[in-house]
Amino acid sequence: MKTLILTIATALISIATMAQSPAYQKAMGKALTEMGAAKSAEDLQKVANSFDRISVKADGDYLPKYYAALNLIHQSFYTSGAAEKDAIIEGALSRIKEAQELSPGNDELEVLNGYALMAKMVADPQTRGAQYSPMIMQSYGKAMAMDPSNPRAAALMARMQLGQAQFFGSEPTEACALAQKSIPLFDAEKAEGFNPTWGRNQAEEVLQNCGK
Repeated sequence: MKTLILTIATALISIATMAQSPAYQKAMGKALTEMGAAKSAEDLQKVANSFDRISVKADGDYLPKYYAALNLIHQSFYTSGAAEKDAIIEGALSRIKEAQELSPGNDELEVLNGYALMAKMVADPQTRGAQYSPMIMQSYGKAMAMDPSNPRAAALMARMQLGQAQFFGSEPTEACALAQKSIPLFDAEKAEGFNPTWGRNQAEEVLQNCGK
């Protein structure tokens, strides 16, 4: 998980010319650096708080709420107990909803919504799998339809498909093909401002399970 967070933050530190103020750019860059250095649930909560503070003065930009939610999702992976995880994930979902109000029809937010629901399912997979699996697949599928070139949508859908294949004892052919398809999408992605560029490791983990 530490590697995942560091990879995300490193990819996002590249700052392009943006309409936001220099203070906004400085604050976002600092928060992303802190995200890369996070090593615990407490660290991730502090970073989420930093993004929450930035969002107050973000002039309608959805990204601070996006990253606050992303940090909370990752925090849930460091937290024990379904109830504790649920409380954190509900916080992430709340921020995603607020971000969607700022940026309707945003494929990145749809991906993040699916990721949050996947974290909620993982908190108690035996009980929640049947309820949450269709919702997660719907979010990823919707994001893929919105933007077929979004590599995170493909990579996370592939991860979900792999989990289902493993659960049912079937071949992960579909998951492997989709993960493989996402790699050139990541290669083609250009870092623009603070826009998301994370997720390649998700596809690579799927491919490792495919023996590739």
